[in-house]
Amino acid sequence: MFNVIRTYPAPTSLANKKSYRKEDTIKMLDAIFFGKCYLCECKTNKKFMEVDHFISKKNNPEKIYEWDNLFYICRRCNSKKSSSFDNILDCSDVNINVLRLIRLSLTNIANKIITIEGIYAKDNSTLNEKIKHTCELLNNIYNLDKLAYWDFRDDIEKILAKLEFYKYMYINENKVKALEYLKFILKKEHQYSAFIRWAVLEDKYLKPILEQYID
Repeated sequence: MFNVIRTYPAPTSLANKKSYRKEDTIKMLDAIFFGKCYLCECKTNKKFMEVDHFISKKNNPEKIYEWDNLFYICRRCNSKKSSSFDNILDCSDVNINVLRLIRLSLTNIANKIITIEGIYAKDNSTLNEKIKHTCELLNNIYNLDKLAYWDFRDDIEKILAKLEFYKYMYINENKVKALEYLKFILKKEHQYSAFIRWAVLEDKYLKPILEQYID
Protein backbone atom coordinates (compact mmCIF):
# COMPACT_ATOMS: atom_id res chain seq x y z
CA MET A 1 0.00 0.00 0.00
CA PHE A 2 1.00 3.64 -0.24
CA ASN A 3 0.34 6.78 1.77
CA VAL A 4 -1.30 9.85 0.29
CA ILE A 5 -1.71 13.44 1.45
CA ARG A 6 -5.29 14.64 1.14
CA THR A 7 -5.63 18.19 -0.11
CA TYR A 8 -8.09 20.83 1.06
CA PRO A 9 -10.50 22.52 0.76
CA ALA A 10 -12.90 19.76 -0.24
CA PRO A 11 -14.39 19.79 -3.75
CA THR A 12 -17.13 22.40 -3.92
CA SER A 13 -19.65 19.98 -5.44
CA LEU A 14 -19.80 18.02 -2.18
CA ALA A 15 -21.33 20.97 -0.35
CA ASN A 16 -24.84 20.47 -1.73
CA LYS A 17 -24.78 16.77 -0.72
CA LYS A 18 -26.33 15.57 -3.96
CA SER A 19 -23.42 13.76 -5.63
CA TYR A 20 -19.95 12.53 -4.72
CA ARG A 21 -19.09 11.71 -8.34
CA LYS A 22 -18.85 15.18 -9.86
CA GLU A 23 -15.87 16.09 -12.04
CA ASP A 24 -14.13 18.21 -9.40
CA THR A 25 -14.21 15.35 -6.87
CA ILE A 26 -12.95 12.79 -9.37
CA LYS A 27 -10.18 15.13 -10.53
CA MET A 28 -8.96 15.79 -6.99
CA LEU A 29 -9.04 12.11 -6.04
CA ASP A 30 -7.16 11.18 -9.21
CA ALA A 31 -4.40 13.64 -8.31
CA ILE A 32 -4.20 12.68 -4.63
CA PHE A 33 -4.03 8.93 -5.36
CA PHE A 34 -1.61 9.27 -8.30
CA GLY A 35 -4.26 7.98 -10.70
CA LYS A 36 -4.24 4.50 -9.19
CA CYS A 37 -6.43 2.34 -6.98
CA TYR A 38 -5.57 2.78 -3.31
CA LEU A 39 -5.91 -0.96 -2.68
CA CYS A 40 -4.41 -2.93 -5.58
CA GLU A 41 -2.32 -0.01 -6.96
CA CYS A 42 -3.34 -0.64 -10.56
CA LYS A 43 -3.63 2.19 -13.06
CA THR A 44 -6.56 1.14 -15.16
CA ASN A 45 -8.69 3.01 -17.68
CA LYS A 46 -10.33 6.03 -16.04
CA LYS A 47 -13.77 4.68 -16.86
CA PHE A 48 -13.07 1.76 -14.50
CA MET A 49 -12.11 4.01 -11.59
CA GLU A 50 -14.72 4.77 -8.94
CA VAL A 51 -15.23 6.63 -5.67
CA ASP A 52 -15.07 4.44 -2.60
CA HIS A 53 -16.59 5.26 0.77
CA PHE A 54 -13.91 4.23 3.24
CA ILE A 55 -16.64 3.81 5.83
CA SER A 56 -19.36 2.34 3.67
CA LYS A 57 -22.66 4.03 2.93
CA LYS A 58 -24.45 1.04 4.42
CA ASN A 59 -22.64 1.28 7.74
CA ASN A 60 -22.61 5.07 8.05
CA PRO A 61 -24.89 7.05 5.69
CA GLU A 62 -23.84 10.32 7.35
CA LYS A 63 -20.38 10.03 5.76
CA ILE A 64 -21.60 9.74 2.16
CA TYR A 65 -20.47 13.27 1.21
CA GLU A 66 -17.64 13.62 3.70
CA TRP A 67 -14.43 14.44 1.83
CA ASP A 68 -12.15 12.52 4.19
CA ASN A 69 -14.24 9.40 3.58
CA LEU A 70 -13.85 9.38 -0.22
CA PHE A 71 -11.09 7.29 -1.82
CA TYR A 72 -10.04 6.45 -5.38
CA ILE A 73 -10.59 2.80 -6.25
CA CYS A 74 -10.87 0.52 -9.25
CA ARG A 75 -14.19 -1.17 -9.95
CA ARG A 76 -12.82 -4.63 -9.19
CA CYS A 77 -11.54 -3.67 -5.74
CA ASN A 78 -14.68 -1.70 -4.96
CA SER A 79 -16.75 -4.84 -5.46
CA LYS A 80 -14.38 -6.80 -3.21
CA LYS A 81 -14.41 -4.23 -0.42
CA SER A 82 -18.14 -3.36 -0.49
CA SER A 83 -19.42 -2.86 3.09
CA SER A 84 -17.53 -5.83 4.52
CA PHE A 85 -14.18 -4.10 5.11
CA ASP A 86 -14.69 -0.81 6.92
CA ASN A 87 -12.03 -1.52 9.53
CA ILE A 88 -8.89 -1.35 7.37
CA LEU A 89 -5.79 0.85 7.28
CA ASP A 90 -6.36 4.42 6.13
CA CYS A 91 -3.62 5.39 3.68
CA SER A 92 -4.47 9.08 4.17
CA ASP A 93 -3.82 8.91 7.92
CA VAL A 94 -0.66 10.93 8.54
CA ASN A 95 -0.01 9.04 11.77
CA ILE A 96 0.63 5.66 10.17
CA ASN A 97 2.92 4.36 7.44
CA VAL A 98 0.80 1.82 5.58
CA LEU A 99 3.75 0.63 3.49
CA ARG A 100 5.63 -0.56 6.57
CA LEU A 101 2.56 -2.27 8.05
CA ILE A 102 1.76 -4.53 5.08
CA ARG A 103 4.56 -6.50 3.44
CA LEU A 104 3.81 -7.34 -0.17
CA SER A 105 6.03 -9.56 -2.30
CA LEU A 106 5.89 -11.82 -5.32
CA THR A 107 7.46 -15.07 -4.19
CA ASN A 108 7.91 -18.48 -5.76
CA ILE A 109 8.26 -17.12 -9.29
CA ALA A 110 7.24 -20.46 -10.82
CA ASN A 111 3.80 -20.28 -9.21
CA LYS A 112 3.78 -16.48 -8.91
CA ILE A 113 2.45 -16.44 -5.37
CA ILE A 114 1.75 -13.02 -3.85
CA THR A 115 2.67 -12.94 -0.18
CA ILE A 116 0.75 -10.55 2.06
CA GLU A 117 2.07 -10.21 5.59
CA GLY A 118 0.98 -7.86 8.35
CA ILE A 119 3.66 -6.21 10.46
CA TYR A 120 1.83 -6.13 13.77
CA ALA A 121 2.42 -3.58 16.48
CA LYS A 122 3.05 -4.28 20.15
CA ASP A 123 0.27 -3.28 22.54
CA ASN A 124 -1.95 -1.76 19.85
CA SER A 125 -4.90 -4.08 19.30
CA THR A 126 -6.89 -1.44 17.41
CA LEU A 127 -4.16 -0.99 14.81
CA ASN A 128 -3.56 -4.74 14.64
CA GLU A 129 -7.21 -5.39 13.84
CA LYS A 130 -6.98 -2.94 10.94
CA ILE A 131 -3.81 -4.63 9.69
CA LYS A 132 -5.51 -8.03 9.91
CA HIS A 133 -8.58 -6.91 7.97
CA THR A 134 -6.45 -5.13 5.38
CA CYS A 135 -4.41 -8.29 4.78
CA GLU A 136 -7.61 -10.28 4.39
CA LEU A 137 -8.99 -7.82 1.83
CA LEU A 138 -5.73 -7.68 -0.13
CA ASN A 139 -5.60 -11.46 -0.21
CA ASN A 140 -9.12 -11.49 -1.68
CA ILE A 141 -8.02 -8.96 -4.28
CA TYR A 142 -4.63 -10.38 -5.27
CA ASN A 143 -4.97 -14.12 -4.70
CA LEU A 144 -8.64 -15.14 -4.74
CA ASP A 145 -9.86 -13.27 -7.81
CA LYS A 146 -9.36 -15.78 -10.62
CA LEU A 147 -9.97 -13.18 -13.33
CA ALA A 148 -7.23 -10.93 -11.98
CA TYR A 149 -4.86 -13.69 -10.85
CA TRP A 150 -2.43 -13.67 -13.77
CA ASP A 151 -2.84 -10.00 -14.67
CA PHE A 152 -1.49 -8.92 -11.28
CA ARG A 153 1.35 -11.40 -11.33
CA ASP A 154 2.49 -10.65 -14.86
CA ASP A 155 2.50 -6.89 -14.28
CA ILE A 156 4.26 -7.14 -10.94
CA GLU A 157 6.84 -9.56 -12.31
CA LYS A 158 7.67 -7.12 -15.13
CA ILE A 159 8.15 -4.27 -12.67
CA LEU A 160 10.40 -6.34 -10.43
CA ALA A 161 12.42 -7.43 -13.47
CA LYS A 162 12.98 -3.75 -14.24
CA LEU A 163 14.26 -3.24 -10.70
CA GLU A 164 16.76 -6.09 -11.19
CA PHE A 165 17.85 -4.60 -14.50
CA TYR A 166 18.67 -1.24 -12.89
CA LYS A 167 20.37 -2.99 -9.97
CA TYR A 168 22.62 -4.79 -12.46
CA MET A 169 23.30 -1.49 -14.21
CA TYR A 170 24.25 0.14 -10.90
CA ILE A 171 26.64 -2.65 -9.97
CA ASN A 172 28.28 -3.24 -13.34
CA GLU A 173 27.84 -0.26 -15.64
CA ASN A 174 26.76 3.28 -14.77
CA LYS A 175 26.08 4.08 -11.11
CA VAL A 176 24.91 7.65 -11.70
CA LYS A 177 22.42 6.81 -14.45
CA ALA A 178 21.18 3.68 -12.69
CA LEU A 179 20.62 5.52 -9.42
CA GLU A 180 18.40 8.07 -11.15
CA TYR A 181 16.30 5.26 -12.67
CA LEU A 182 16.10 3.43 -9.34
CA LYS A 183 14.95 6.57 -7.53
CA PHE A 184 12.37 7.13 -10.27
CA ILE A 185 10.77 3.67 -10.10
CA LEU A 186 10.59 3.93 -6.31
CA LYS A 187 8.11 6.80 -6.52
CA LYS A 188 4.64 6.19 -5.14
CA GLU A 189 2.92 7.20 -8.38
CA HIS A 190 4.07 4.01 -10.11
CA GLN A 191 1.86 0.94 -10.31
CA TYR A 192 2.45 -1.60 -7.54
CA SER A 193 4.96 0.69 -5.83
CA ALA A 194 4.71 -1.29 -2.58
CA PHE A 195 6.13 -4.38 -4.30
CA ILE A 196 9.11 -2.40 -5.60
CA ARG A 197 9.71 -0.76 -2.23
CA TRP A 198 9.54 -3.99 -0.28
CA ALA A 199 11.87 -5.66 -2.78
CA VAL A 200 14.35 -2.86 -2.06
CA LEU A 201 13.86 -3.04 1.72
CA GLU A 202 14.62 -6.76 1.64
CA ASP A 203 17.62 -6.49 -0.67
CA LYS A 204 20.85 -6.28 1.34
CA TYR A 205 22.59 -4.46 -1.49
CA LEU A 206 19.86 -1.97 -2.45
CA LYS A 207 18.46 -1.13 0.98
CA PRO A 208 21.47 0.92 2.22
CA ILE A 209 21.47 2.87 -1.05
CA LEU A 210 17.76 3.47 -1.58
CA GLU A 211 15.91 3.34 1.73
CA GLN A 212 16.37 7.08 2.18
CA TYR A 213 14.21 7.64 -0.93
CA ILE A 214 11.27 5.61 0.40
CA ASP A 215 8.85 8.12 1.90
